[in-house]
Amino acid sequence: MALTELQKRKFKVAFDSQDVDGTGVLTQEDFQRLIDNLTNINDKPNTEATALYEEMWQDLLSKADVDKSGGVTLDEWYDYIEQLISDEERLDKYVINTAVTVLNSLDSTGNNKINLDEYKVLAAALNISESDAETAFEKLDKSGDGSLDIDELKENIKEFYLTEDENAPGNWLFGKF
Repeated sequence: MALTELQKRKFKVAFDSQDVDGTGVLTQEDFQRLIDNLTNINDKPNTEATALYEEMWQDLLSKADVDKSGGVTLDEWYDYIEQLISDEERLDKYVINTAVTVLNSLDSTGNNKINLDEYKVLAAALNISESDAETAFEKLDKSGDGSLDIDELKENIKEFYLTEDENAPGNWLFGKF
């Protein structure tokens, strides 16, 4: 099943947030910077998240880098995402489990939730502007309690990757799309 235009818009935003150096190609260096940004939050190295991201990079490279250039172009990324969303086990392993691990490292209070300030740390690591982060957080906080818990995070991730509803809050996972 080919990606829709809505999916391509959303997945380009996700691609751009991971293309740390802005070259239009995801490389191991991009992923390493992303790993460093996302796994050393609050000055607490997160070895579990690091391992998950490294494994995700290897999966991405092995499945998407069809020309064996050592990097992943936007078109290769789209092909990879198309495979990923049709395989629930891989989506859970590489996206949801990694996101939950990162959420746990953001949670400075240990309440299994992140607030807006904690979310802004994540947004900054993903090159999401502060204003987009505030808007995104408001949309992603479906319960309206001023925090994102693990269940909300999982639901938003699934919406981002799987929904065709342009107004779904989960579409804001990587900011404005």
